[in-house]
Amino acid sequence: MKTPTLLFVMNASILLLLVLVFPAARIPMALVALLFACNYFILKKIDIGSHKSVLSEDPSAKGSPSKDLLPGTMTDLLKDIAKADAVAWTDSQTITAYSGFSCPDYSIGNKIPLVRMTRAMQQGETQILRNKRAFDCVRSTCECPFTSGVLVPLKQGDEITGSLGFFCTKKGGASTDFVETCESLAQLVSLQMQHRELERQVQLTTEARLDALQAQVNPHFLFNSLNAINMYVLKDPQVTRELIRRLSSFLRYTLGSTDRFTTVGEELKVVQDYLIIEKARFGERLTLITDVDENLKKVKIPILSIQPLVNNAIIHGLVPKEGNGLLRIRIRKIYDEVEISVVDNGIGIEEDRLEKLYDKGYGSGLGVGIYNLHERLRLLYGNKYGLHITSALDQGTNATFKIPMSLEEGVNNR
Repeated sequence: MKTPTLLFVMNASILLLLVLVFPAARIPMALVALLFACNYFILKKIDIGSHKSVLSEDPSAKGSPSKDLLPGTMTDLLKDIAKADAVAWTDSQTITAYSGFSCPDYSIGNKIPLVRMTRAMQQGETQILRNKRAFDCVRSTCECPFTSGVLVPLKQGDEITGSLGFFCTKKGGASTDFVETCESLAQLVSLQMQHRELERQVQLTTEARLDALQAQVNPHFLFNSLNAINMYVLKDPQVTRELIRRLSSFLRYTLGSTDRFTTVGEELKVVQDYLIIEKARFGERLTLITDVDENLKKVKIPILSIQPLVNNAIIHGLVPKEGNGLLRIRIRKIYDEVEISVVDNGIGIEEDRLEKLYDKGYGSGLGVGIYNLHERLRLLYGNKYGLHITSALDQGTNATFKIPMSLEEGVNNR
């Protein structure tokens, strides 16, 4: 997770989230491309900015943006996306990152200069500064150019660990759209910080291994979703909003939850979100058939156990296929077990390659690795369980797994 490539993927994913999931959703494609390129070159340590970002050198305090989140880069991006003149990132007491108009009160390590920023964290509510008089700086001689701002607390679970301040120099800057955008961006930052904190606490136990495997969500889905949404930004805003809603729902499911289990019904809802986005990308080439016993929708299954198989079937089986693709999800009870199958009529997998899919690291090219899901199933239910894949060239692939019939969580779950 510390290589430049993986850092790039992580930061690029964060950027795409920030661009996509705030209500206005009106960032032009050209700006998206520009911000994406800027983020890449910043990671390469090439100075392409017109002003310097101030970075915190001490990420040890809880709630402060650590180096893996590249706070200076993030405040740059937050400022550009929100169209603010400055952005400040704080922990519970001090400034940890700042971008924008120079102000001595916002130097790294300084105590938070605004009383209302502290109040935002104490009350857990957004504070809106609608005029210059609302800037209750602790220094009475402050001559900063800001005339409006939005102060939003950052949360990790139920705990408030910091804040983001978005500042404008023009009158009337704190419009309704601006406030909503700032709050949405702060929610995304909070979500990423919470996810990072959970990963940091993982230990080398069976339960921790399950959590780590669950966290390996393929970032390619985000890039593909961006491409699909971009096609509708100008020609159909209503479709754009629906796609953003679907993507947001998917992200809440995959990143916002700390559970390792879900129900069949909930997993299928996420599959529907995913398929609607992919249909926006590939049109009517994709057809889904579900054969699911309604009585099985409350059965507990490992989270992200069906969706990755659907993703792999579409991207690696149906998309390369000429003509229309058919995807079938079948879930049925066989004695005291539940059998879940994802079948496609795609291009299939070569026999010699099929034998290697269960090897650690080999399946990483197939979206969420086959080894990942196979290992999770074995850890949860025992070595006799796991993923079983059959395939024939030019005919399609069948990915199947079984789990014990239960409304409770995994057999080996503690």
